[in-house]
Amino acid sequence: MKHHLILTLILATASSLVAQSPMVKQLTDQLAQQGSRLAEMETLRMTYDNPQQHPASAHELRVRLDGGIQVVTECHTENDVYTQKDYFLNESKVYALRVSQQVPCLDGKTKRVAESLILFDKGTPLLRTTRSARVPVADTNPKLSKVSEHEMPLPAGLDGWGDKLTALAFDIARRFRTGVGKHVFGNWDEWLLKDAPPAGSSEKPLRNADWLPPPDVLALPIPLSESPDGLFAIGWGYAEGPVDWPKLATDGAHPDFGEIYFTTKLVEGGLNPPLSDDSNFLLNAQNGKQLGNLGAYHPGERQRFNHDELLVTWSPSSTCFIVRETAKWETAAAGIGWIKDGRCDGTFGILAPLEAAAIAAVLKSKDPAAKRLRSKDEGEGFAFSVYNLLLEDDGRIEARVVGQIPKDDRPGGIYEAIVEGVLTPGTGESDAVLKTSKVKVIPQKPQE
Repeated sequence: MKHHLILTLILATASSLVAQSPMVKQLTDQLAQQGSRLAEMETLRMTYDNPQQHPASAHELRVRLDGGIQVVTECHTENDVYTQKDYFLNESKVYALRVSQQVPCLDGKTKRVAESLILFDKGTPLLRTTRSARVPVADTNPKLSKVSEHEMPLPAGLDGWGDKLTALAFDIARRFRTGVGKHVFGNWDEWLLKDAPPAGSSEKPLRNADWLPPPDVLALPIPLSESPDGLFAIGWGYAEGPVDWPKLATDGAHPDFGEIYFTTKLVEGGLNPPLSDDSNFLLNAQNGKQLGNLGAYHPGERQRFNHDELLVTWSPSSTCFIVRETAKWETAAAGIGWIKDGRCDGTFGILAPLEAAAIAAVLKSKDPAAKRLRSKDEGEGFAFSVYNLLLEDDGRIEARVVGQIPKDDRPGGIYEAIVEGVLTPGTGESDAVLKTSKVKVIPQKPQE
């Protein structure tokens, strides 16, 4: 699937924003003028494909030049989800971040296109807007000019975020120094990078074996859990401190961290309170502050421990999210959380309502699994998993769900369904409420 930096999206976004202040108007006018010149700028490209990676992924970097670096772009495709981040610069500073994403819908015919735009004044976010729509999956140039745009609140604690993005944009640009693009720039550092932050400013230094979290840190972010707009992340740690971090330190290196990382999944065995009272949290992705306790899903700061993996699905404007913990044969836990006034004070389970909806549909069908689900001996042996989630801001959900009896190849040992519905918060500690609109049972191919 081919994607492009869409000029119409940039221009439509800039022209439709409500000018709430002179600074907003100045920035939106600047964005519109810069967007109108993009087609005339020289574009450098660098691509990385990882077909052997599981799942396969592709990554592309772009730098647009016009008397200096104007726009730096990252494009990433994985599991057919395409994410693009555009960093717009003026006088060597990022003043606008545009994040667009294309996610295939489970009907195989449409995809959701979403866009977030954040404007910065001296490194601090000033305005955040979002919009999304569903378009035909074959549409490689979707236009959102007629889609309603919504202004969204900005959480506190984002001062200096634009400066971090500036450092990131220039660290990306440095990768184009030699022999990449239409021309080779002999004076790259002196010309294009003369006002750039020092090289490596955006990179987190790898930890040595003696590194410990600062004393006031109670939770650590989990890699690959960040919302596409960069505002929120899922963390692991503790609600109260101080934390005895040395007892949670491993003695093995990991490429995401360095020579040390932290977890309760230790070789030595179980931990006693308070170290056994770990949990997962919604974090401000920029300053690491806790924004709510989500409950216990994942036992450490690594994203994956063998078969156990933390997966996060975000709605287009990060209004809500679903966090999942996988196991070898099933989804071990999954819950939905809503962010209100910059906080999320808990999640509501989604596995039981999704499984109930799927089983009800299978039992009404002619699927071979229906007979085995009715069996007193076999009906309880199905492990349940959730895949390919699509979540909207209003709680609408599409999910591919699978029930399977592990290591059983006989007919009816597996069922698969697409569940569509709306999730709303439960009461107290109860599961989320699923109002089902449609369940489609997918016929299974005979075993060869």
